[in-house]
Amino acid sequence: MAQADPLSMEGSHYTKWLSESGVNYQGNVTTEWIIAQAHTTCAMLDQTPTPTTYQTTVSRLVGEPGNFTQQEAKSTVYSAIQSYCHDHINLAFS
Repeated sequence: MAQADPLSMEGSHYTKWLSESGVNYQGNVTTEWIIAQAHTTCAMLDQTPTPTTYQTTVSRLVGEPGNFTQQEAKSTVYSAIQSYCHDHINLAFS
């Protein structure tokens, strides 16, 4: 039987942050999908690090396929920033 690749240290931190924030993505999307969203969030913020882009990263996660509420989407983006692109943490508070 094939085994899944182990999570990177950042991936482990990210999924831990999600759990601690009350974001329950399991059953809706895969761990790979949620980690890909974190990388997309950071790429978007790297390209255009503005409050508007931050809000766009949150808005794109609301609803399907993860079925996230606005608060879950905010927590998902915050967790991504904490784990993968900490340089953008100021945007979470703007």
